[in-house]
Amino acid sequence: MILEVWEGTSHRQMLDGLEVMQRKSAHRLLFQHLAGKAPKAQLREMEARVERQLGLPEAEREATLEKLLGDLASLTLMPY
Repeated sequence: MILEVWEGTSHRQMLDGLEVMQRKSAHRLLFQHLAGKAPKAQLREMEARVERQLGLPEAEREATLEKLLGDLASLTLMPY
């Protein structure tokens, strides 16, 4: 395979993640769970990034989602 298929499984999962953040504010529950575990500054920065992402126009929000979700996943996997 030379190029990734954008409409593959990982893309669908990213769009599903975006949807639950937009419609159900799922990211806020995650940040509540990480409060007291993750470094406060890092957590505040990630919260701000998520809110900025959600405020972008739809095409830009989806096009730039991969980096944000990768960083968010890394934050949740840190050994606290």
